[in-house]
Amino acid sequence: MTTKSPHRWQQLMGIDVILPLILLLSNDFIWKYTYPGMLSGKLSDFAGLYLFPYFLALCFARPTLIYMSVSLAFVYWKFDISQPLIDAINGVLHIGMERTVDLTDLWALLIMPLSYYRFHRKDIAISIAPAWASALMALSCIFAFCATSLPQKSYKIDVKIDKSYVLNIDKATVFTRLKPRFMYSDSLELNLQDSMFFLYFELPAHKGTITGLAKVTTSGYKETTIRLDSIYQVKVTGRLFRGFPADIDESVARLIPEAYACFFEKSYIEPLKKNKTENLYFDNKKEVQKYVDWPRE
Repeated sequence: MTTKSPHRWQQLMGIDVILPLILLLSNDFIWKYTYPGMLSGKLSDFAGLYLFPYFLALCFARPTLIYMSVSLAFVYWKFDISQPLIDAINGVLHIGMERTVDLTDLWALLIMPLSYYRFHRKDIAISIAPAWASALMALSCIFAFCATSLPQKSYKIDVKIDKSYVLNIDKATVFTRLKPRFMYSDSLELNLQDSMFFLYFELPAHKGTITGLAKVTTSGYKETTIRLDSIYQVKVTGRLFRGFPADIDESVARLIPEAYACFFEKSYIEPLKKNKTENLYFDNKKEVQKYVDWPRE
């Protein structure tokens, strides 16, 4: 008795392919915005580097070449030498392609041998699904690869705010409540010593993030002062197929210091006072800029 061999696209129906796809989609559409920061970024890298070369190898049947090419391209992408290419693509196509240079992202390459091993295993049980189910999985993969690279625009901002907010909690409590965006900022000892920090807060209506430069100091017994010194950067995320609103550049340019201060007070200071800080992030300016090109000039 012979067993019918599954078509190559049936290899997308394994649970060890479906789960990374679910992880990639959930991370890019939910967790990146609910829990922005290092963890959500790393999840996309790991899930993407497991799934993307696997999918390409099914398409072109040159797995060794494809896995090597994807790994080399990822390394190139994560170093500064790729910036001229990114700038050229953005200039020609008028899209918001960008990335943050963080060499710890290269740890995600460790998932690729597992993906390569899974691709070549023939003894893994794969459910024989209808052709439409395999086609749906293939389309879902393509959608996920596009969605993980939503267009983004970054605006280098130099707007002076110079507004102070006094909190009736000590500085240690402030940094216990906040979450570091990069792991280099995850040191309470250093955060208590230093005073200059990047604070990230919401830009309403544009699915955007504002990076403010703030001075955080102890101003009294169980009292901390946060002085929002200036706005450093605004980053806006476009929609998958519609891109950015036509007036997005003007909308950002029209923002005045009072508007930034209002956004900061409502989306950062008030939740911090109420200890509703699940989505409040910061970075130690001195520490993070030792290792990461962030925010990018």
